Amino acid sequence: MFDPALNITYWGTGNPAPWVADNRPGDNLYTDSTLALDVETGQLKSYHQYTPHDSWDWDEVSAPLLIDTEIDGKPVKTATHAGRNGYLWILDRDRGQLTFLHAFPFSNNNVFTSIDAKTGRPAIDESKRPGAAQGGGFCPSIGGGKDWPPEAWSPQTKLLYVPANDNICAFLPKGNVPKSDASGGFYVGYEKEDIFGSVRTATAAADHLGELQAWDFHPRALPSAERAADPSHARMAGIGRGVHGGHRPAQRSHPLRGKGGGRVPCRRAVAPRLCFLGQAR
Repeated sequence: MFDPALNITYWGTGNPAPWVADNRPGDNLYTDSTLALDVETGQLKSYHQYTPHDSWDWDEVSAPLLIDTEIDGKPVKTATHAGRNGYLWILDRDRGQLTFLHAFPFSNNNVFTSIDAKTGRPAIDESKRPGAAQGGGFCPSIGGGKDWPPEAWSPQTKLLYVPANDNICAFLPKGNVPKSDASGGFYVGYEKEDIFGSVRTATAAADHLGELQAWDFHPRALPSAERAADPSHARMAGIGRGVHGGHRPAQRSHPLRGKGGGRVPCRRAVAPRLCFLGQAR
C-alpha cells in the first residue's frame, strides 16, 4: 500500500519458522508486522508487530488500509488492519511513524489475555501455545480470524467491512524442532496430517462459522442488509450502496442491498461499533 503524501509504502510480513518456537527466542522481528518503508531509500521508517514470537501461523502479509477518518473524536490518518490473530488494529501513520491507537477483537481469540494500551503488545496465555513441550488448542485457527482475502473500506458508507472466521479454532499436538540443515519438506515442526487436520470449531459454530462484519468508526445511523455470502472471500465496498462478496464455485458477485430505515445489529455501544451484515454456516 502506497501513501503518496508521505512517499511511504506499507508492507505486511509472514510468520516466523519453524512454527515450533522453542529454539527461536525473542520477538522474531520483523515477522507478523506492518513495515513502513521509504520509497526512495528503502529505509525502514517504522513498524508494528501484531503477534510477537508467533506459534500459531498468524502471518500478517496483507498490507493495511490507509483510511483517513475520525478516531476518538479527532481526524486521524490511520493504517487499519484486520489481523489473522482476530483483532482489528488501528494505527496512526502520521509523518510515517506507526503508532498504536486501538485493537478490538473481531473474532474469537483465546490466546491474547490483554493488549497493552500504550504499545499494543498482546499478553499471551502460554497454555494455548503449542510447541516441543506441549500441544495446544487455540482460537482463531491457523487460517486466522481473517485469512488472506482482504477487508474493505467504503468512502460512501464510511464503514469497514471484514470477512471474519469467528468460530473456527485449531489444535496442534506436541511438535519437534526441525533440524536447521533440513532440506525440502515443511520447515514447520509438525506433520502434514497434524496441520491439515488441526481445525476445530468453537461452541458457537453450531449457529455459524463466520460473519461479514461492518465496523463504524464513529456513532451514526447504519445501513442494513439482506444477507451475506461466504465470508472467506474478498469483499468490495463502495459500489453504489451495495456490498459484494465473491462466491467460490462460480466466482459470482452477490450484492447486499440496504433496507430503508433499517439498522445493522451492533455489538458495541461506543465507536468503533461492530455491526454485522450476515453470517455463514
